[in-house]
Amino acid sequence: MSVSGGAWAESLRSLPHHLRERSHLYSNGSPNHRGEFVICWLHHAFRVEENPTLDVARHLASQSGLPLLIYQAVCEHYRYASDRHHWFMLEGIRDLQEQMAHSELSYFFHLGRPGNREPHLKMLAKQAAIMVTEDFPLDPTMPWTERLRDTTSTPIVLVDAACVVPMKLVGQAYDRAFAYRDATESLYKERVSRPWPECTVATKPYQGPLPFEPLDLRKASLEELIAECNIDHAVGPVGDTRGGTTAGYQRWEEFKRHGLDR
Repeated sequence: MSVSGGAWAESLRSLPHHLRERSHLYSNGSPNHRGEFVICWLHHAFRVEENPTLDVARHLASQSGLPLLIYQAVCEHYRYASDRHHWFMLEGIRDLQEQMAHSELSYFFHLGRPGNREPHLKMLAKQAAIMVTEDFPLDPTMPWTERLRDTTSTPIVLVDAACVVPMKLVGQAYDRAFAYRDATESLYKERVSRPWPECTVATKPYQGPLPFEPLDLRKASLEELIAECNIDHAVGPVGDTRGGTTAGYQRWEEFKRHGLDR
């Protein structure tokens, strides 16, 4: 299917307001680009609920009639890569896989390690009609996104999945925290208690080939997998701070019961 950058821009304008204000067309791609599916690349928002990036991808897949493929990976080549960071991320991804298993979404995870280091994201991006990913303007993911823009003809949509007040509404940079708080106070108050609408958009599952063998962390030993990775094994995991949705909500509930009064 061929969809022009202008058509994708129109699709973004038709999104519900709470998604439209968080999204922008980062790259128009080539006007002659063709693709077989919509790819949603998750790299920081390890969740199904209240995930604007995932919701935007679902809407675009539904509007275009294309299957949706959700891709996530952890590589060895980020700064300070260690057992500590890998453990925390993989525990979060394991929880996410459990959530995805109870949905009808096509989710696939890859772990970079010896024998498994091919540029799978770039391969999939070239095959996709459009990529939807998180607007996270920090290393290492922003340089990776820039390289995908420069080396593929695929349109790319960025979605702010991290901030209560979407970054693109702020309009300028602030060098003092109080100045930022003052400038965004009304926007924050308007959104912080607003319920997040559940996304009920139906999408086609992706059933095509993949350039890698997906990894199910629910059936794997994290210790053995991490031991294979070329990272700093001298920095071990923190046993009392587990990664993932389940452990995160447990810490939150505990803080509400015993931490707020302090």
